[in-house]
Amino acid sequence: MLHTAPLNVRREGNYVRLDDAEEVIGWCQAFGCTAAQLRQAVAAVGPAIADVYRYLRALT
Repeated sequence: MLHTAPLNVRREGNYVRLDDAEEVIGWCQAFGCTAAQLRQAVAAVGPAIADVYRYLRALT
């Protein structure tokens, strides 16, 4: 289930960082997605949180 807003995620600016395993786990929990889906989203639209959120929301 995709949550409406990322919660409890340590942020580095307004971007999703894939180089930090803990942050990936946090984003996956916040977005309700798998790590593979998160990486696919970042590859498709870039690391901006809002863009990743919209991309993942469109998958559901």
